[in-house]
Amino acid sequence: MSLLDKIDIRDRLNVDDLYNTFLGFDRRQQTLVSIGVVFVVLLLLFLPLSCVNSALNEQQQSYEEELQRASELYGLLNQYESVQSKIAKLKKDSSSLGSDPLKQVIYEIADQVGIERRAISPSTIPPKNGEFFSELTKEVKIKNIRFDHLMNFLNGLVRFDKIPVSVRVLTMEADPRRKGYMRSVSLTLVTVRPIS
Repeated sequence: MSLLDKIDIRDRLNVDDLYNTFLGFDRRQQTLVSIGVVFVVLLLLFLPLSCVNSALNEQQQSYEEELQRASELYGLLNQYESVQSKIAKLKKDSSSLGSDPLKQVIYEIADQVGIERRAISPSTIPPKNGEFFSELTKEVKIKNIRFDHLMNFLNGLVRFDKIPVSVRVLTMEADPRRKGYMRSVSLTLVTVRPIS
């Protein structure tokens, strides 16, 4: 016979015997035993609930972190789509301007602001190729131009919406004999073209 067979918990914890023992205590002891029993019952309820609550809090925190990461990823995907659409528009617009888009832009804006084409002499600088874009550069010299025409020309270049055009270098020489005229203007214009 094993030790477990000799000690039967059900026999030792007879509810009637425990109740009779409890009634045999004086009032103070009954209060202390009642408080102790309530404390043990609450402890037995609280421990599993606190473990479950702790696990739920960890899951909630993990869920919120994943939700934040998903939100960031969604934002990056939106940015990627926006960049892709801008690149597609840039490809379309630059191809519509032909093989030399800067020259087309220069002459188009010059015609709009009233600068004669014979006053403009553009020269091409070899392109710089990057991983995704090719940088096209033109050196432009303009002779005997009115200052207001020059300002309108520069404004037209900066605001041109088909392709991005930037002015890298601008040098001007005023005509001392004619007020409001520039003897010569030299510009370095740059644009980018996506590499197909």
